[in-house]
Amino acid sequence: MPRWRRWLALVPPAALVAVAAALRFWALGFGLPHPLTRPDEEVILGPSWHFARGDLNPHYHVYPGLYLYLVWLWGEAGLALRRLAVATPPYPVTLMRDLLGEPGGTDGGLLLIGRVLTALAGTATVAAVYRLARPREGRAVAAVAAALVATCFLHVRDSHAIKPDVPLGLAILPALAACARVVRAPDARTGAMAGTAIGVATGMKQPGILLLVPLYLAAVRGAAVPGWRRWVPGAAVVAGVALAVGVFLATGPYLVLDAGFAWRQMAPATHTVFAARTSVPERAFAYHAAVSLRYGMGLLCALLVLPAGVLALVAREPLWWVSGVFALVWYAVIGSSPVHHVRYLTPLVPVLALLVAVLLGRLAAAAGARRAPLVLALATAALVWEPLGASIAHDRILSRTDTRVLATRWLGDHARQGDTVAVLGTNIWPYGMPIMPPGVQAEKLGPEARTLGGAAWVLTHDHPLEFSHVDPQQLAAFLPALHLEAEFSPFADDRAAGWFERADAYYAPFHDFAGVVRPGPLVRIYSVRADTTRTGASAEASGSSTPSWTTSTRTR
Repeated sequence: MPRWRRWLALVPPAALVAVAAALRFWALGFGLPHPLTRPDEEVILGPSWHFARGDLNPHYHVYPGLYLYLVWLWGEAGLALRRLAVATPPYPVTLMRDLLGEPGGTDGGLLLIGRVLTALAGTATVAAVYRLARPREGRAVAAVAAALVATCFLHVRDSHAIKPDVPLGLAILPALAACARVVRAPDARTGAMAGTAIGVATGMKQPGILLLVPLYLAAVRGAAVPGWRRWVPGAAVVAGVALAVGVFLATGPYLVLDAGFAWRQMAPATHTVFAARTSVPERAFAYHAAVSLRYGMGLLCALLVLPAGVLALVAREPLWWVSGVFALVWYAVIGSSPVHHVRYLTPLVPVLALLVAVLLGRLAAAAGARRAPLVLALATAALVWEPLGASIAHDRILSRTDTRVLATRWLGDHARQGDTVAVLGTNIWPYGMPIMPPGVQAEKLGPEARTLGGAAWVLTHDHPLEFSHVDPQQLAAFLPALHLEAEFSPFADDRAAGWFERADAYYAPFHDFAGVVRPGPLVRIYSVRADTTRTGASAEASGSSTPSWTTSTRTR
């Protein structure tokens, strides 16, 4: 092939990688400098405080050591580059100031650095999918698979946060390719290569250990011995399991060195995710089909997942076969959990994209050699239309300033040093609560509170998510003593809009984006009237929980 044609052949995958990068890096700094706009980012960064001070024990074992060390080293490198242009405190100081929302750090820059790692992993996944599909199915089908991942809303969404789901999805791909090689040569060498890749994937997030199932079945399929003896674990399986466990423990040694504490910390989470006594309707099988797949990958793509999986399970190509096995195992495990998180499906997205692309390639080929390219192109356009639109809508919302950040700025301009802000709406976790500016103290009022004490301001945060909920009767009791000063709403009008995942304190919708203009809860800031007592009036005296006066500041 002439050199110019080889360069020309790189244009489609390069364009798809560029699209993937644009969707994943757009609005990557959403919500910053507020440190809690994406749950778990703060707990993932927390162990790096110990690492940077010379203690390699994470003291937090819910996420594997390899991923936690990777996030820390990436952050250290990012801050080192930043110091070339801007004076930056040492890592532990920067981390604490950024996580507490205090000045003197990087104003959330350390969180942004961590998000860059995830966005790069998400973008690299598109290239990896293309690379796996091209030698087996050709450039056209490889481009389809890359397009499905590049535009997949679920994958785009989770590429915006410091979370291991997207890096795990990337690590799964070489592990499956290594398992496929075991089918052709089930020996200790190929098993060891597969086990090493599985250990790395498990080091990103523990469910990567499920890759041992396709490894074992690959060895069974490739075994030369007849009858029941093929089911006895051979050299490939033994080497694979040994290397997988060895790599996982070597990159997270405190699971052994601090085993007692690690298990006490991980056991509650394990029991929650795999509750044995949960009834069938409460498990997540239907949720992942009706929500995670339907809205995360789009309706048409979701409808093709099942036939694509069936085709993979009868495929001759080892990679598609092990991928189909893994998809089935993954869905069975996450579906059996009572925890409803769409991100539990995110690591499987690249695998599903590959299998759907293969199915489309077979269907297009049935139309004839001349019509196949057009059929494939039209089918791909139909499949990516919905998730691409959802990705753009999601990123557009994230690109607007979060209501919690707007509220912090407003208090910084209007509150005085030493003021106390009484906060209503925090339900268990403070994700919806704005950070107080320096010199201003927050006092969270519980549901039983009936006085404001010495508060100069009252702040409420309300939202369809249960993490922000204001008791209307409690607020009504305080209203005669309050004057509404500012309101920062995530909605286009006075009605709540969008569909939000109840179990996740993420104030951006998963579907039904119309009517949502920015992330965050509905935040109202009241001043306490100087001419009234700061004890609550009765709800009957207030007449209504809705203020009758016009707001002085209203931000949509």
